[in-house]
Amino acid sequence: MKVFVPEEDDYNDGDIPEIDTEPYKDGSYVEPLPESERPRRDGPGGN
Repeated sequence: MKVFVPEEDDYNDGDIPEIDTEPYKDGSYVEPLPESERPRRDGPGGN
């Protein structure tokens, strides 16, 4: 069984995304998705 090492390059292309290596700096704040800014349109007559 292989042990997962986040710094390891699985694809050997030298591209290691930060999202895989850096945890959230502040877990209490998560940026809202753009959809949450728009009014809902799924009610009666909504598109």
